[in-house]
Amino acid sequence: MSKSNKQRIVVVLGMHRSGTSAYTHALEVLGFDLGVGLCAPNEWNRKGQFEHPEINQLNDEILSHVGMSWDSVSCFKIDIVDPEIRKFRTRALQILEGKFKNGGPRALKDPRIARLVSFWNDVLVEAGFDVRYLLVIRNPLEVAHSLNRRDHFSILKGCWLWARYIVSVLEWLENSCNENICVLADFDRLIQDADRQLRNLAARLDSPLSMRELDTVVADYCAVFIDGSLKNELLIPNSDMESHGVPRQVAMLYREIQKLSTRSWAPLKEQCSRLLKRLSTISPHDFAPLVSSIESELVHSRVSQSRLADELVIARQTIDGLAREIETARQAHVARDEIEGELRQ
Repeated sequence: MSKSNKQRIVVVLGMHRSGTSAYTHALEVLGFDLGVGLCAPNEWNRKGQFEHPEINQLNDEILSHVGMSWDSVSCFKIDIVDPEIRKFRTRALQILEGKFKNGGPRALKDPRIARLVSFWNDVLVEAGFDVRYLLVIRNPLEVAHSLNRRDHFSILKGCWLWARYIVSVLEWLENSCNENICVLADFDRLIQDADRQLRNLAARLDSPLSMRELDTVVADYCAVFIDGSLKNELLIPNSDMESHGVPRQVAMLYREIQKLSTRSWAPLKEQCSRLLKRLSTISPHDFAPLVSSIESELVHSRVSQSRLADELVIARQTIDGLAREIETARQAHVARDEIEGELRQ
């Protein structure tokens, strides 16, 4: 099948809490089908997550299989000949087949895919898609503060986790044999000028809408979807990030990649080697504070688990006590009924 005859799909990449939901909904209004059975909105994504629970679950299982989780900062590789990975690929193909029923361009989003992009690219190519990518970036300090509120991560861990997700995509792009279209999108620019960002998206990713349809959906998106609730963290100037706890290499990566996002939505692949070379200057000493932070979180987690275990024991004892009281009351009720029956005789 020639590339022009394939079904197009745009995969939205980016760290959690980076604005991937806002951009995925933008693709939806631009005519990209998100499929059926999306996750319901929740406390942290009141306007919608635009993700599939089955894909989230599958990605968590894959990460667990390689000894990781969505918030791991370590590197790992997917062994394509691993029998379990082959089973995961089969499941992924089945999920995709069940989720997308309509024709036309499609879009897919789960932040975990940024850590598993090689796996999902292979799956989507096997499924016959013309795959394109949209990498969403956001100030890592804002991401870290959002993760701190939601998951209680330290700011340091949140910053390094943002960098891990971005670097995972860059490394895959650099080593990818095919010329995947991957464009950058800045969350802050969407908040500041949604009209322009949506029109850029429509042009760069070949929206199927007519100009008249585009004018209508862009106006609706700007009027209804974009508001202050999408951005709760204060913007920190790029020049002042390190003084707010952002590691110097993370700040450098963000500044460099943000510059690229202003260049007419140019493909990212050609810039990957330069960005990764800049990051190669990271010293092991740069990770020492992160290790300490994670160790502190583990200690806190163990303490919390211990408290929960104690509370569970107390709860079970309380339930057992209530059960005994209920049984005593039942027996008393039965005895009373027997006495009342004898008196009536």
